Amino acid sequence: MKNHRLPLLIAAALLATATLPAPAASMTPSLATITNDFVGKISLNIGGLSVGQPVLVQRFTDINGNGLIDASQDGLSYSFTVTDGQLPLIGGVRNLNVPGDDDGTANGAIRVDLPFPNVDTVFGRAVGKYVIRLSDPALVFPSVTTVFEVKQKVLPQGVSGQITAAAGGAALVGAFVALAPPDGQPVAAAYSDTSGNYLFNAPPGNYIIYVMRTTYVTDLNAAAVTVTANQFAIKNIALASGGFIISGKISDSSTGAGIPGIFTNADSTNGLFTGAVSDTNGNYSFGVTASQWKISAEGAALAQAGFLGLNSKVITNTAASGSATINFSLPKATALIYGTVKDSNDNPLNGMGVRAQDQGNIYKSEGVAFPPTGSYSVGVLAGTWAV
Repeated sequence: MKNHRLPLLIAAALLATATLPAPAASMTPSLATITNDFVGKISLNIGGLSVGQPVLVQRFTDINGNGLIDASQDGLSYSFTVTDGQLPLIGGVRNLNVPGDDDGTANGAIRVDLPFPNVDTVFGRAVGKYVIRLSDPALVFPSVTTVFEVKQKVLPQGVSGQITAAAGGAALVGAFVALAPPDGQPVAAAYSDTSGNYLFNAPPGNYIIYVMRTTYVTDLNAAAVTVTANQFAIKNIALASGGFIISGKISDSSTGAGIPGIFTNADSTNGLFTGAVSDTNGNYSFGVTASQWKISAEGAALAQAGFLGLNSKVITNTAASGSATINFSLPKATALIYGTVKDSNDNPLNGMGVRAQDQGNIYKSEGVAFPPTGSYSVGVLAGTWAV
């Protein structure tokens, strides 16, 4: 006898399978808010995964603080892929700069311990609100997000102002602003708000204000400011528009895949500055004015992604208008230099930067002494290196 119910049962089973809900991934940071002088680590706890599953973690600025990623103004600032149960080992030794699954087990859950300060001490601890997005490269589960904030350490002095366009005076929203002593590394960084305003609490001293905003350049000759004890200086910065567009891709030299979240900066012979962060596909673009420009992909962000940078900057001459393409094809580290950084009394010098340069003067790589022991690692290639 013919079974007329069998096709119906098969169809019902297929329909039930097709309508099963996607796996519900989750992501929770151990701390949702820190100050920019925080020292320690923040753990991203990721659950609801398949065993051995890779995931993509991306951090976006949240300029208006609405907890959403607004494509028009919220740019990518940090990106990494991590796989359940895997650590970034080279020769059996952990590359401390690169995120991995710190629970050490392929169990459908990932714990990523993110140290503060990290190798990238500028973008890594820039004051602002952020949206962290967890997504699945295979699109098995829908993306989930969480919010994170870095607040200013309260000090009785600092500097504030507004970032505007020199032509027309319009406020520039979401500009990246960094405060650095002359010929020194930035001591603080933030983003201009929806009115173009910025604020730094800072120790007394002499500083230069660096501003990065797509298609604009900062005149560093006019960006000096002095912070006096117990006073807040006002420094407004007007940016000139750059009509010459420099763009390109930062990619893995082995696979050609783009490297996202890498800061590409440019400085000119007449004291101008600009830059951009590579997008989710590794592409970057910024505008410059007529001059000679030196361009490089920033080493600290590359170290966090496991790559080496070029030791020399790319030099190009530009006109008032036009375009140029400058690509960076960079190798991933295949060897590791590691150890500790301590003073003469055997005390760890946490936060001390470490740099390695190859004998051929082609590549450079960066690291930092991590708390609490001052341990560092620098990803390199086989060969002779100066550290």
